[in-house]
Amino acid sequence: MSYDNRGPDFKRRRYDDDGFRGGRGRGRGHGRGRHMNAMREEEHNNNMQDHEQPESSSQGRPKRNERALPSRVIQICMAEELTEDDIRLALEVFGEIRGVVSPSRDMFLVEFSTLERSVFFINHVDNHGFLIRFISPELNYGPAQDLPSAMAAITAAKSGGKPGANHVLEVNILKPMYPITTEVLHTIASPHGRVLRIVIHNRNEAKVESLIEFDSVMSADNCMEAINGADVYAGCCTLDVSYSKAQSLNVFKNDDDTFDYTDVNPAIAA
Repeated sequence: MSYDNRGPDFKRRRYDDDGFRGGRGRGRGHGRGRHMNAMREEEHNNNMQDHEQPESSSQGRPKRNERALPSRVIQICMAEELTEDDIRLALEVFGEIRGVVSPSRDMFLVEFSTLERSVFFINHVDNHGFLIRFISPELNYGPAQDLPSAMAAITAAKSGGKPGANHVLEVNILKPMYPITTEVLHTIASPHGRVLRIVIHNRNEAKVESLIEFDSVMSADNCMEAINGADVYAGCCTLDVSYSKAQSLNVFKNDDDTFDYTDVNPAIAA
Protein backbone atom coordinates (compact mmCIF):
# COMPACT_ATOMS: atom_id res chain seq x y z
CA MET A 1 0.00 0.00 0.00
CA SER A 2 1.43 3.40 -0.90
CA TYR A 3 0.63 6.97 0.14
CA ASP A 4 1.13 10.21 -1.73
CA ASN A 5 3.75 12.83 -0.89
CA ARG A 6 1.63 14.52 1.75
CA GLY A 7 3.08 12.14 4.32
CA PRO A 8 1.97 9.02 6.21
CA ASP A 9 -0.82 10.86 8.04
CA PHE A 10 -2.71 11.37 4.82
CA LYS A 11 -5.37 8.64 5.00
CA ARG A 12 -6.55 8.46 1.41
CA ARG A 13 -5.06 5.22 0.12
CA ARG A 14 -4.15 4.65 -3.48
CA TYR A 15 -4.80 1.42 -5.26
CA ASP A 16 -4.69 -2.08 -3.80
CA ASP A 17 -2.85 -4.85 -5.62
CA ASP A 18 -6.07 -5.83 -7.36
CA GLY A 19 -6.55 -2.32 -8.73
CA PHE A 20 -9.39 -1.10 -6.51
CA ARG A 21 -9.26 1.75 -4.04
CA GLY A 22 -8.90 0.95 -0.39
CA GLY A 23 -11.51 1.99 2.14
CA ARG A 24 -15.25 1.61 2.09
CA GLY A 25 -16.60 5.11 1.71
CA ARG A 26 -15.86 5.68 -1.99
CA GLY A 27 -17.63 2.63 -3.46
CA ARG A 28 -16.21 -0.59 -4.83
CA GLY A 29 -15.76 0.59 -8.41
CA HIS A 30 -14.10 3.94 -7.65
CA GLY A 31 -10.82 4.52 -9.47
CA ARG A 32 -11.51 1.87 -12.08
CA GLY A 33 -10.80 4.28 -14.95
CA ARG A 34 -7.21 4.82 -13.87
CA HIS A 35 -6.85 1.08 -13.39
CA MET A 36 -8.07 0.50 -16.95
CA ASN A 37 -5.50 2.98 -18.28
CA ALA A 38 -2.74 1.19 -16.40
CA MET A 39 -3.91 -2.10 -17.84
CA ARG A 40 -3.94 -0.73 -21.38
CA GLU A 41 -0.38 0.54 -20.91
CA GLU A 42 0.68 -2.85 -19.59
CA GLU A 43 -1.04 -4.59 -22.50
CA HIS A 44 0.77 -2.33 -24.94
CA ASN A 45 4.13 -2.99 -23.28
CA ASN A 46 3.60 -6.74 -23.17
CA ASN A 47 2.17 -6.76 -26.72
CA MET A 48 0.34 -9.89 -25.61
CA GLN A 49 3.59 -11.82 -25.35
CA ASP A 50 3.51 -15.55 -24.98
CA HIS A 51 3.11 -16.78 -21.45
CA GLU A 52 6.68 -18.15 -21.20
CA GLN A 53 8.19 -15.83 -18.59
CA PRO A 54 10.68 -16.49 -15.78
CA GLU A 55 9.16 -18.70 -13.11
CA SER A 56 7.30 -17.17 -10.21
CA SER A 57 7.05 -18.91 -6.85
CA SER A 58 4.57 -16.48 -5.29
CA GLN A 59 2.23 -18.13 -2.86
CA GLY A 60 -1.15 -19.03 -4.35
CA ARG A 61 0.08 -18.97 -7.96
CA PRO A 62 1.33 -21.92 -10.00
CA LYS A 63 4.79 -21.60 -11.50
CA ARG A 64 4.51 -20.34 -15.05
CA ASN A 65 5.68 -23.60 -16.59
CA GLU A 66 2.89 -25.33 -14.63
CA ARG A 67 0.11 -23.35 -16.28
CA ALA A 68 -2.63 -25.27 -18.08
CA LEU A 69 -3.10 -24.64 -21.79
CA PRO A 70 -4.60 -21.19 -22.47
CA SER A 71 -8.38 -21.11 -22.33
CA ARG A 72 -11.13 -18.51 -22.24
CA VAL A 73 -12.08 -20.05 -18.89
CA ILE A 74 -10.19 -19.11 -15.74
CA GLN A 75 -10.25 -21.48 -12.78
CA ILE A 76 -10.10 -19.82 -9.35
CA CYS A 77 -9.41 -22.05 -6.33
CA MET A 78 -8.92 -21.48 -2.59
CA ALA A 79 -11.71 -18.88 -2.79
CA GLU A 80 -14.18 -20.08 -0.17
CA GLU A 81 -14.45 -16.61 1.38
CA LEU A 82 -15.36 -14.94 -1.92
CA THR A 83 -18.71 -14.59 -3.67
CA GLU A 84 -19.67 -14.66 -7.33
CA ASP A 85 -20.12 -10.88 -7.25
CA ASP A 86 -16.61 -10.46 -5.83
CA ILE A 87 -15.16 -12.54 -8.65
CA ARG A 88 -17.10 -10.79 -11.40
CA LEU A 89 -16.31 -7.30 -10.13
CA ALA A 90 -12.59 -8.05 -9.83
CA LEU A 91 -12.18 -9.64 -13.26
CA GLU A 92 -14.54 -7.64 -15.45
CA VAL A 93 -12.00 -4.79 -15.68
CA PHE A 94 -9.80 -7.15 -17.73
CA GLY A 95 -12.47 -7.83 -20.34
CA GLU A 96 -16.04 -8.86 -20.98
CA ILE A 97 -17.19 -11.74 -18.75
CA ARG A 98 -19.55 -14.26 -20.32
CA GLY A 99 -20.34 -16.10 -17.12
CA VAL A 100 -19.29 -17.09 -13.61
CA VAL A 101 -20.15 -20.42 -11.98
CA SER A 102 -19.10 -22.12 -8.76
CA PRO A 103 -18.61 -25.90 -9.02
CA SER A 104 -17.79 -26.09 -5.28
CA ARG A 105 -17.56 -23.84 -2.25
CA ASP A 106 -13.92 -22.94 -2.84
CA MET A 107 -13.82 -22.86 -6.65
CA PHE A 108 -15.09 -20.52 -9.37
CA LEU A 109 -14.96 -20.73 -13.14
CA VAL A 110 -14.96 -17.48 -15.13
CA GLU A 111 -15.34 -17.35 -18.91
CA PHE A 112 -13.95 -14.33 -20.76
CA SER A 113 -15.41 -13.36 -24.12
CA THR A 114 -12.10 -13.97 -25.91
CA LEU A 115 -8.94 -15.99 -25.40
CA GLU A 116 -6.92 -12.78 -25.70
CA ARG A 117 -8.59 -11.34 -22.60
CA SER A 118 -7.97 -14.42 -20.45
CA VAL A 119 -4.32 -14.62 -21.54
CA PHE A 120 -3.87 -10.95 -20.70
CA PHE A 121 -5.39 -11.55 -17.27
CA ILE A 122 -3.09 -14.49 -16.48
CA ASN A 123 -0.06 -12.46 -17.69
CA HIS A 124 -1.13 -9.68 -15.34
CA VAL A 125 -1.38 -12.17 -12.45
CA ASP A 126 2.09 -13.57 -13.15
CA ASN A 127 3.70 -10.15 -13.50
CA HIS A 128 2.01 -8.31 -10.64
CA GLY A 129 0.08 -10.75 -8.46
CA PHE A 130 -3.63 -10.41 -7.88
CA LEU A 131 -5.79 -9.89 -4.79
CA ILE A 132 -9.56 -10.02 -4.44
CA ARG A 133 -10.74 -8.45 -1.19
CA PHE A 134 -7.17 -8.89 0.13
CA ILE A 135 -7.36 -12.63 -0.62
CA SER A 136 -4.84 -14.29 -2.95
CA PRO A 137 -6.68 -17.19 -4.63
CA GLU A 138 -5.03 -19.79 -6.83
CA LEU A 139 -5.57 -18.91 -10.50
CA ASN A 140 -5.06 -20.96 -13.63
CA TYR A 141 -6.60 -21.64 -17.01
CA GLY A 142 -9.68 -23.86 -16.91
CA PRO A 143 -9.88 -27.37 -18.38
CA ALA A 144 -11.97 -26.31 -21.42
CA GLN A 145 -12.78 -23.32 -23.63
CA ASP A 146 -16.32 -22.73 -22.32
CA LEU A 147 -18.14 -23.06 -19.01
CA PRO A 148 -20.34 -26.10 -19.78
CA SER A 149 -17.35 -28.12 -21.03
CA ALA A 150 -15.21 -26.99 -18.10
CA MET A 151 -17.93 -27.97 -15.63
CA ALA A 152 -18.24 -31.39 -17.26
CA ALA A 153 -14.47 -31.93 -17.12
CA ILE A 154 -14.27 -30.97 -13.45
CA THR A 155 -17.25 -33.16 -12.59
CA ALA A 156 -15.67 -36.14 -14.36
CA ALA A 157 -12.35 -35.58 -12.60
CA LYS A 158 -14.08 -35.16 -9.24
CA SER A 159 -16.09 -38.37 -9.55
CA GLY A 160 -12.92 -40.19 -10.62
CA GLY A 161 -14.94 -42.72 -12.57
CA LYS A 162 -16.72 -43.93 -9.42
CA PRO A 163 -19.26 -46.59 -10.36
CA GLY A 164 -22.82 -45.37 -10.08
CA ALA A 165 -21.85 -41.73 -9.48
CA ASN A 166 -25.05 -39.70 -9.63
CA HIS A 167 -26.47 -36.31 -8.68
CA VAL A 168 -29.10 -37.98 -6.45
CA LEU A 169 -28.00 -39.33 -3.07
CA GLU A 170 -29.68 -41.92 -0.89
CA VAL A 171 -29.35 -40.69 2.68
CA ASN A 172 -30.34 -43.04 5.51
CA ILE A 173 -30.41 -41.67 9.04
CA LEU A 174 -29.65 -44.46 11.53
CA LYS A 175 -30.86 -44.43 15.16
CA PRO A 176 -33.18 -41.43 14.61
CA MET A 177 -33.75 -40.37 18.22
CA TYR A 178 -34.75 -36.86 17.13
CA PRO A 179 -37.12 -35.68 14.36
CA ILE A 180 -35.64 -35.64 10.86
CA THR A 181 -37.35 -33.28 8.42
CA THR A 182 -36.61 -31.81 5.00
CA GLU A 183 -35.43 -28.66 6.77
CA VAL A 184 -32.90 -30.66 8.82
CA LEU A 185 -31.60 -32.46 5.73
CA HIS A 186 -31.40 -29.25 3.71
CA THR A 187 -29.39 -27.60 6.50
CA ILE A 188 -26.95 -30.53 6.43
CA ALA A 189 -26.63 -30.86 2.64
CA SER A 190 -26.86 -27.31 1.26
CA PRO A 191 -23.39 -26.13 2.40
CA HIS A 192 -21.88 -28.69 0.00
CA GLY A 193 -23.84 -27.91 -3.17
CA ARG A 194 -27.14 -26.66 -4.53
CA VAL A 195 -30.00 -28.86 -3.36
CA LEU A 196 -32.90 -29.17 -5.80
CA ARG A 197 -35.31 -31.55 -4.06
CA ILE A 198 -35.57 -33.71 -0.95
CA VAL A 199 -37.92 -36.66 -0.39
CA ILE A 200 -38.23 -38.59 2.89
CA HIS A 201 -39.98 -41.80 1.85
CA ASN A 202 -39.78 -44.11 4.85
CA ARG A 203 -39.62 -43.70 8.62
CA ASN A 204 -39.26 -46.35 11.32
CA GLU A 205 -37.53 -46.78 14.66
CA ALA A 206 -34.33 -48.11 13.07
CA LYS A 207 -33.82 -45.50 10.37
CA VAL A 208 -35.22 -42.71 8.24
CA GLU A 209 -34.77 -43.17 4.48
CA SER A 210 -34.48 -40.15 2.21
CA LEU A 211 -33.30 -38.98 -1.21
CA ILE A 212 -31.55 -35.69 -1.92
CA GLU A 213 -31.27 -34.39 -5.49
CA PHE A 214 -28.42 -31.96 -6.29
CA ASP A 215 -27.74 -29.80 -9.31
CA SER A 216 -24.68 -31.84 -10.34
CA VAL A 217 -22.70 -35.00 -9.63
CA MET A 218 -19.92 -32.83 -8.22
CA SER A 219 -22.25 -31.29 -5.63
CA ALA A 220 -23.56 -34.71 -4.64
CA ASP A 221 -20.03 -36.09 -4.40
CA ASN A 222 -18.90 -33.14 -2.26
CA CYS A 223 -21.82 -33.72 0.08
CA MET A 224 -21.28 -37.47 0.35
CA GLU A 225 -17.60 -37.02 1.19
CA ALA A 226 -18.42 -34.42 3.83
CA ILE A 227 -21.33 -36.01 5.69
CA ASN A 228 -21.16 -39.79 5.23
CA GLY A 229 -20.74 -41.42 8.63
CA ALA A 230 -21.32 -38.20 10.58
CA ASP A 231 -23.92 -37.81 13.33
CA VAL A 232 -26.64 -35.20 12.98
CA TYR A 233 -26.86 -35.09 16.77
CA ALA A 234 -24.20 -36.35 19.18
CA GLY A 235 -24.30 -40.13 19.43
CA CYS A 236 -27.32 -40.64 17.18
CA CYS A 237 -28.89 -39.92 13.81
CA THR A 238 -25.85 -41.27 11.94
CA LEU A 239 -25.79 -40.53 8.20
CA ASP A 240 -25.31 -43.43 5.80
CA VAL A 241 -24.91 -41.93 2.32
CA SER A 242 -24.65 -43.60 -1.10
CA TYR A 243 -25.44 -42.85 -4.72
CA SER A 244 -29.05 -43.44 -5.72
CA LYS A 245 -30.13 -44.90 -9.04
CA ALA A 246 -32.93 -42.32 -9.32
CA GLN A 247 -32.41 -39.62 -11.95
CA SER A 248 -34.90 -37.10 -10.56
CA LEU A 249 -37.35 -36.72 -7.67
CA ASN A 250 -41.04 -35.94 -7.90
CA VAL A 251 -42.38 -33.48 -5.35
CA PHE A 252 -46.03 -32.43 -5.17
CA LYS A 253 -46.02 -30.41 -1.96
CA ASN A 254 -43.52 -28.71 0.30
CA ASP A 255 -43.61 -29.97 3.88
CA ASP A 256 -41.56 -31.94 6.40
CA ASP A 257 -41.39 -35.00 4.13
CA THR A 258 -40.96 -33.54 0.62
CA PHE A 259 -39.64 -30.24 -0.66
CA ASP A 260 -38.87 -28.75 -4.08
CA TYR A 261 -36.38 -25.89 -3.70
CA THR A 262 -36.66 -24.93 -7.37
CA ASP A 263 -40.43 -24.35 -7.42
CA VAL A 264 -41.62 -20.90 -6.29
CA ASN A 265 -45.27 -21.68 -7.13
CA PRO A 266 -47.27 -20.80 -3.99
CA ALA A 267 -49.58 -23.76 -4.67
CA ILE A 268 -46.83 -26.30 -4.03
CA ALA A 269 -45.96 -24.68 -0.73
CA ALA A 270 -49.53 -24.92 0.52
